[in-house]
Amino acid sequence: MLELNRWHSSYSIGNWVLDNQHRLLLLLCDEAVHQVPDDNVHESPGPRFRPARDELLACLDDHFRTEERLLERCSVLVYEPHHAEHVHFLRMLDARLQEVANGEIGRGVFRQFLVAWWSQHILHADRAIAPLIQRLR
Repeated sequence: MLELNRWHSSYSIGNWVLDNQHRLLLLLCDEAVHQVPDDNVHESPGPRFRPARDELLACLDDHFRTEERLLERCSVLVYEPHHAEHVHFLRMLDARLQEVANGEIGRGVFRQFLVAWWSQHILHADRAIAPLIQRLR
């Protein structure tokens, strides 16, 4: 299973800025997950959950903007679907964060959501655009 707290060289897309943002996102995802109790119905998220959530959202916003600026320079045909994927993920993340706050989901479900996103978006969608981004100077 994918570990949210460990960067592997296989995650690299070959762009120093984006790879470092991905490293930070991985750590922030792990931090947010650790602030959610296993049994979130009977126990509230830890006191660091809100700051961890806010930091994750800010980093995601910065990362998505950086990635999209690069993609705009590549091709609108690549930019538009990738941007739509970012918007969709942020909506889903917002819903999951609300479920955490409401005590509807615990650590396991939240972690599965983030692992699925990491696997799909970073390891597949971002890798697909990597050759285009690597050609930019």
